[in-house]
Amino acid sequence: MDQPKYLKNDPTYLGSSGYDNPKEYFKLLVEVIKARPDSKGISLLDVGCASGAFMSYAIEQLPITKCVGIDISEDLIHQGREYVPDAEFIHGSIEDLNSVASEAYSVILSHISNRCSPR
Repeated sequence: MDQPKYLKNDPTYLGSSGYDNPKEYFKLLVEVIKARPDSKGISLLDVGCASGAFMSYAIEQLPITKCVGIDISEDLIHQGREYVPDAEFIHGSIEDLNSVASEAYSVILSHISNRCSPR
């Protein structure tokens, strides 16, 4: 599905500062994931991953075996691939999840994508 160019959040998330200084709620999310009884060998899907700053932090802090992010912004996906090479980045929208989430993930997050809707 062809997506229109999405720019709304690009200025906020483009650049490297999000990787060096994780947001406080990133730390909280990681602690919640660590508290899960099955927190070994985590597969993570981040819907609305932006540039992957949370994924980068999660990979550093958790036993991630697979990390996948999906976002509508091509520029953010490109940056994420550069800064977080251990993760898989997919350019697409939440509407494309059926093709992405064809396998099971132990953790699925959507902490950003609820802020905007194309309709």
